[in-house]
Amino acid sequence: MKLATLVIVAVRGFQYAWPPLAYSIADEDEARHLYALVTTAYVIVTGLVVAGLTLLGRWVVRLLTAPAFYAAHEALPWVALGWALYGLFLVFVTIAGRAKVTTRTFPAAIVGLAVNVAGLALLVGPLGPSGAGIALCAAYVAMLVVVHVLTRRLFTVPFDWPRLARVVAIVGGISVAGELLLPTSGVEGFALRALALAAVPVALAPELLRLRRELLAPAAP
Repeated sequence: MKLATLVIVAVRGFQYAWPPLAYSIADEDEARHLYALVTTAYVIVTGLVVAGLTLLGRWVVRLLTAPAFYAAHEALPWVALGWALYGLFLVFVTIAGRAKVTTRTFPAAIVGLAVNVAGLALLVGPLGPSGAGIALCAAYVAMLVVVHVLTRRLFTVPFDWPRLARVVAIVGGISVAGELLLPTSGVEGFALRALALAAVPVALAPELLRLRRELLAPAAP
């Protein structure tokens, strides 16, 4: 949990900054547009951090903890992803608040709790701490699905699903490929994984440039 601070800091900052901005926009169409863009930006930023912890987590754990805790690197990417998903859930809580149906977040929380408990029961035994991290991620995914289904018709946000899918595919693909194929120790392993991490923003460059144009477009004369 402490080593996932990189993601936690980003999520906490987003948690405090997002609601005042989200609720300050009076125009409904402008709010919908902004919510969609902020969601894409959030996924890109937190995705980069999670990718970094996935590819370089072994070295982070070895540097900052005692040798007995080295196995924690296996759970670190899942815990980081869980925190990132928690921050994404805040967007949907805001959507529910905008639609004045905040009570619809309760079914999502109940489903998430049930999925988390089931995941812990099934996965911790065979997978240890990684199983707990996977259960956490599964719970937040379930919560996101449920709250989106319950609120999408009341306050429709035009999420760019193809672009979100591309971002997830790029970040996840490079991270998983690097984790499975690249060396897991030594200077060579660190260098190759650092290069893989550097390739993520390069691959995302078209999406970043497009997102920048869209975020700046409302301020253009």
